[in-house]
Amino acid sequence: MFKDFDDDKNIDDLTKRLVSSLKNKYGEIETSEGVFKIKSSGSSILVVPLGLPTDEDMSQLGITRHTMEDFLVKLLCSDSGAQEWAGIKIGELRNRAKSLKDKAPLNSSKTLIMTLGVVKGGKTVEDLIPEIIEKSDPKSLTGIVKHVIDQMSLS
Repeated sequence: MFKDFDDDKNIDDLTKRLVSSLKNKYGEIETSEGVFKIKSSGSSILVVPLGLPTDEDMSQLGITRHTMEDFLVKLLCSDSGAQEWAGIKIGELRNRAKSLKDKAPLNSSKTLIMTLGVVKGGKTVEDLIPEIIEKSDPKSLTGIVKHVIDQMSLS
């Protein structure tokens, strides 16, 4: 299960609510490193957190609700190919996002990506995802999503 960090800062905070919900529905649950084992059925659920809650760029941009779009914003902050393709510096993109503040929160990466869509002629977030990834250096992308890959290999 992929789960955005949202306001949580670590996997323990993220999983507390999930554990409570699963216990209410299934009874006894064992947890270890993001894996939930449901005793009554023998099933396991791997929780893979998405977002970059401890990233300095996210902090400097005022991002406090962490989602999968954090990875795209990080590429726009750090990858020259993504930056060149975007044609707008991340600080200017943040300033343009302020005009959307009545419609979307400024503390979310998704707002910055939605703003980039406007800059790119009305593209949706779904349109932008493959374009940003395609324009980025594979090493940059791998480095940014390394913790997701590591978490998935725990299962």
